[in-house]
Parts: sequence; C-alpha cells; structure tokens
Amino acid sequence: MNKLVITVVAAAVLSLFGGRVNSQKVASIPLINSARFQEEVEARKGHIIVLHIWRACCPECRSIFTALPRLNTDSKKSGVEIISVLIDVPKYRTTAANCIRQNHGSIPTWRKNIDDDDDFANTVSADWNGMLPFTQIYGSDGSIFRTISGVHSVAQIKAAIEACKKEDAARIRGQVRVSRPIATTILTV
Repeated sequence: MNKLVITVVAAAVLSLFGGRVNSQKVASIPLINSARFQEEVEARKGHIIVLHIWRACCPECRSIFTALPRLNTDSKKSGVEIISVLIDVPKYRTTAANCIRQNHGSIPTWRKNIDDDDDFANTVSADWNGMLPFTQIYGSDGSIFRTISGVHSVAQIKAAIEACKKEDAARIRGQVRVSRPIATTILTV
C-alpha cells in the first residue's frame, strides 16, 4: 500500500512537470493542509520518513532540496521515504520550478499556501516556530524522532536517519520503549 501511494504521488508530480517546469505548473502541485499532512505521515508508517519544508526564496532550503535525490537514492533501499512541502510564495514560483526540475520530480512534493501557517506548523510540530529550512525525521512508528530547524546540511540529515534506524531496530527488538522524547536541534548562523 505504501509503495502504491508513493508511486501514484511520484507519477502525479512527474506528469505535472513533463519535461518542462514553469511557474504555472508549480501552482498545480497538489496543495497540502493539516489533515492531508497527517494522512501522508500515517500512510508511510512502517518506514522512516524525512520531511523537508522549504521556500524557494531561501538559499539554504534550495540547497538541501536539490541534494535530496542523492539522499533518496541511498535511503530508499533501507526503507526511508523522503517527502517535501513547498511553502508557496507566488513571487518565487519560477525559482521553485527550477529546483523541482533539478530533482526531476523524484521527491514527492506538496505545496502549502502561505495563509494557513499557524495551523499547519502546529500540526507538523508544536515546537516549530516557522524557521526554515525545516527537516523532521519520523521513526517507523510515525512518531517524531528528530527536528532540525534553521541552517543545516544533508550530512546532518543522514546522521539523524542513521540514529533513527538504530533506535527503530532496537525498538523492534523490544529494547526501547515506543514513547521517546523528541530530540530537537536548532542551528542558526
């Protein structure tokens, strides 16, 4: 079921973009709201999930987003799914289109309107203050494992994934309780 959902979403994103991406096609990326976000996380239970939230006007966000396909190739084999949410700012749709074109539509991406920030932010994490880039790692049980907000690197995301894999393996063997504290890392420059 999870692979089917990912395949359908990836196919939809690829069909939206064909060979050419422009700002009108960015506007046609599926919208996501709080309820849909919860459904997407629930549908991926059983896998470690990497959520990257970004804006096209944020250079650090774009840097991470365009590096995600390499991370996705490495991670997919080990049950890790990477998804992204673009905070849609119409003025930067062409920049967003260029980033998505660089990724060849390989990362399932949803678009969030800028006008429902508080509700969406609280659904993602009660501790999220809206700082971008924002990456959150979920364990295979669907609970938040680590949050990285502010300037960070793909290497930090990889390290968080590896730590989550170890904890998930220990939890599955019965050595770790399912309820765990949220580890939050906030890096600023």
